[in-house]
Amino acid sequence: MDFGTPEDDALRRDATVNAMFYNLDKSEIEDFTGRGFQDMERGVIKTPLSPYQTFKDDPLRVLRAIRFASRLGYSIDAEDERAMSDSGIWNEFKLKITRERVGIEVTKMLQGPNPRLALHLIDRLGLYNTIFTIPGSESCHPAMTLSFWHKAYDQLQAFVDAMAEGPSTQNAMTIIRSILLSKPEEGYRMWLLCAFVPWARSARPTAKKPGGTAPTSAKVAAQEGIKADNHSAKLIDDAASHLEDIIQVRKAATEDGSMSTNPLKRKQDKVSRQEQGLSIREWGPDWRCSVMYAILTEIAESTPEQHDELLEAYAHWLSTLKDLDLLEAYQLKPLVDGRKLSNDFETNNGPWVGKALRLIIAWQLENPDNLNPEAAISESREKITVLIQDEKQSRPSNAKGDGNSHEAKKKNKEKKEKK
Repeated sequence: MDFGTPEDDALRRDATVNAMFYNLDKSEIEDFTGRGFQDMERGVIKTPLSPYQTFKDDPLRVLRAIRFASRLGYSIDAEDERAMSDSGIWNEFKLKITRERVGIEVTKMLQGPNPRLALHLIDRLGLYNTIFTIPGSESCHPAMTLSFWHKAYDQLQAFVDAMAEGPSTQNAMTIIRSILLSKPEEGYRMWLLCAFVPWARSARPTAKKPGGTAPTSAKVAAQEGIKADNHSAKLIDDAASHLEDIIQVRKAATEDGSMSTNPLKRKQDKVSRQEQGLSIREWGPDWRCSVMYAILTEIAESTPEQHDELLEAYAHWLSTLKDLDLLEAYQLKPLVDGRKLSNDFETNNGPWVGKALRLIIAWQLENPDNLNPEAAISESREKITVLIQDEKQSRPSNAKGDGNSHEAKKKNKEKKEKK
């Protein structure tokens, strides 16, 4: 085995700016490629050797080049870009590179200082349908249409930049950002969702089991294309699943025409606190991410002339949700539990309990200042009684739990107490 020289090592690196060494004896930086300092000064990512051969030897270097460029804010050498887009390189990519390695690079890009640049480079170099894809199913899933995608990642960057304007500047951009993107750790998740905006309208696959629900195509692409972890895949699946519902709920809340973000001009009388709160509960703890996905999708699908009106509508809706104290509605707990309902209505537990608790939650959303459990039950009694009757009628006559089983248990309990 022959040991390579420092020059051999430098020439096999991903980029010239990543191929310089520090000589401990001489206390100086050595640039064996002869281009490292020059490319660093120019702000360029360039392979030490022929880019085509470099990328063919290890096609993952294409993604690393994009990651370095986005992390450092550099451009990529024109010759390297041509090689990166070569179909021969991407054929090698499919043969040699595991999807786990792809996912690692994508995650580093989206967690880096400039994810927008990373997505822009992937878009401009025509690499999207090789990275964010369902491998082996090209015949079932045609290539994503990307002519509009840039509007989504440009808009998300605009939301990020809105933070620099400070809280004193209250416009649609800062209002949306303050509610949906207030925590720094949310940034990566929003950029991950942005990467899958082109999949937003893709048809859901057929369920494998009759009566089942298949995951969205966006989730499958995340799981198979970049091997997203379970939490990230669910985040994407929820956003794609709730997309149309969020758009319709937002439109219903703003259709009265009062889209001003000025608190003095907002009208809330046409917005049902109950309906809005139940929607947020349906969308779950990550509803903010799902709403951002809807915003980015609508922005991507609309014309630039429509953007301001669209953002104003979302800002108005989100401000209303905040004023109605609904931002954390998904955490609301029912004032009573299933046992109390069962005892109060003198019947056994069953599917009706879950439905009844949802009625209690709906009452609480409509009456946020009333914390009396008895009032919640009293005003929901008629609807809950109907639930119980419907369930009893749907049971076979000999089914367990019907008839007077609750009464029998009550009598048995009384007998034990007397003994």
